[in-house]
Amino acid sequence: MRKFQLHIFSAALAASVLLSCNSMSSGPQPSVPLTKQQIEALAARAKEPQLNGIIIYPSENGPVFGGVWHMHESEVAAINFPAIDSDRAPIVSIGTADDRLNALLDTSSPLTWATLPAMAKMDIKLIKSPTLLGARPTHVYNSFGGFLGVASHLNVDQISIGNALFYVLAASGPLGTLSRGLDSANISVVFGVDMLKAFNHVQFNFPAQHVVLSASSDYQPSDAKLLASIPLIVTNSGIVVAGSMDGSPTNFVIDTGGDYAIALPPGRPAGKIQQVSLDDLVMRDLPGVPGSDLALGQITMPRIGRQALARFKMTLDFRAKKIHFEKP
Repeated sequence: MRKFQLHIFSAALAASVLLSCNSMSSGPQPSVPLTKQQIEALAARAKEPQLNGIIIYPSENGPVFGGVWHMHESEVAAINFPAIDSDRAPIVSIGTADDRLNALLDTSSPLTWATLPAMAKMDIKLIKSPTLLGARPTHVYNSFGGFLGVASHLNVDQISIGNALFYVLAASGPLGTLSRGLDSANISVVFGVDMLKAFNHVQFNFPAQHVVLSASSDYQPSDAKLLASIPLIVTNSGIVVAGSMDGSPTNFVIDTGGDYAIALPPGRPAGKIQQVSLDDLVMRDLPGVPGSDLALGQITMPRIGRQALARFKMTLDFRAKKIHFEKP
């Protein structure tokens, strides 16, 4: 895997932004919004997306991007979760042992995010978007927008990706709430659903503590271990499935980034959830926590977090548009 070359900003003001990030101590630091002048200096460097072979199409649900997240169909990577946080979150490393960035796989994040220092290490080039700051996080509370950018080449383990699309947080310092409380893991990148859905399937094996990213052949779950196969819905809220909670039909967001069992929307008090049903898969006696207590953003439906998913091998089968839950 090639070592990322440091991209040197040509704008002096943008360079000062990176300097302020790199001069911070190694401990958790607050994110500090960029000034208007810093934002304008960075935005002035944005190029037309067509120069990278990217086409932006408008839609009712926001911009749609063509020409992004390229990879070879034969590529597969099985990656162990690193033992760098207490609950072993689905984190993958980008780069080499000497120059490594940690990326969280978050199925509740519609978009992929990076810090300013990560932008430099991955040689992300800013591209023009319909608005100055291309997007804002919606799955967590975060007041910072992001610059739209593209990395022409990115390696994730053995997988080579072309035209990887990022939103670079318009703040100095860490990702803040986007890193989902994983301060000790030093998260610099969040891979969201826009990246994950480029694969044929993505498998989170929580008991075995590893993830499989596959652009290869179709996935066939084991009949002996299959607990449920249910429709997978890609929405602006992330990965969504239909089910029921305490007997009432509802949709759920699948949240691999969240260290909780069930996050509740406004109006539902904290307390034990007697039963969550996803087709034939039944989970009982799950603690429910208000989403506002977890710094979650636009929570219009319950979310299922890692504490509830921890017993399963969960495969997001984007080609078949199914989520398979299996025994490990």
